[in-house]
Amino acid sequence: MHDKLESDLALIRKVFNQRILYFRQLQEISDSVAEVGWEDASILEAIARCKIEQQELNGKLNTMRARQRYLENLADGNVVGDGDEDEKTCILCRCDFVRGYITQWYVNFCSLNKFFLTLL
Repeated sequence: MHDKLESDLALIRKVFNQRILYFRQLQEISDSVAEVGWEDASILEAIARCKIEQQELNGKLNTMRARQRYLENLADGNVVGDGDEDEKTCILCRCDFVRGYITQWYVNFCSLNKFFLTLL
């Protein structure tokens, strides 16, 4: 009986020593924690800077979404064999002119559409 109690006591001491080791490590971690350091002078300046960055990123995100919608529209509207070819063609390209003047809009718009069509 005495030997059994001694073995139980040894197990309890081992657990207690492990517990002490655990709390010592926990205290070392706690001692190494430092105050929060801000890049800006104050929290209010950091918040203001973050809000400005958020507004800039929202603007870029809106621009990219608009570009995506535009390219998806081009891709959906120019599927081969889908719909009437005349609907896909610029109204100026559909007409035959004897004498005419090519406007800057026509050069930019129609040339871009033809460029995108070659990419698809």
